[in-house]
Amino acid sequence: LVMYFAYKETGNRCDAEDLVQEIFMKLYSNIENYEPTKSSFKTWLVKITRNHVIDFLKQKKDIIFLCVGMQVMCRHSEEGDAKCLGIFDARVKRFVPTAEEKVPHMGWNSIGNLESKLFKDIKGGEMVYYVHSYYPELCPDTIATTRHGVMFSAALKYENFYGTQFHPEKSGDVGERIIANFLKL
Repeated sequence: LVMYFAYKETGNRCDAEDLVQEIFMKLYSNIENYEPTKSSFKTWLVKITRNHVIDFLKQKKDIIFLCVGMQVMCRHSEEGDAKCLGIFDARVKRFVPTAEEKVPHMGWNSIGNLESKLFKDIKGGEMVYYVHSYYPELCPDTIATTRHGVMFSAALKYENFYGTQFHPEKSGDVGERIIANFLKL
């Protein structure tokens, strides 16, 4: 469980192995703080693992999460009523289908309110590609928006963490420019 989570979040086996070793050392040195009446050992282990991995990621260079990856970095998701990692101060909500707006939101849509170097040389109104049924609400971390029935966060930023609800890798020239901008941060 610990190795799986560390590797999934870092994408690097060596970093994950180092983190696992650090996490188990932390567990060993703090075992007296574990209170079985408050939570199961597994819950305690997951919490320590999650916090340690987040601390590690905060020390790294800029990191970008795409689509559902960004949603997992939010505070809470209506999908499965899940507590998420809480990097971004946003809740993830499900779109409500209407006669005008279908769910999933799939296809090209414009982005606006661009407030980051991530969008250098990108104009408000340019088109990006989406495939999603859930969206992050507007919040203090919002750096771009899109409307699909409701206005939502198209992109988020907190410290060295970036996230896009759209898929830059499927967004043609605009997506290429966004990826290039990210690599220059």
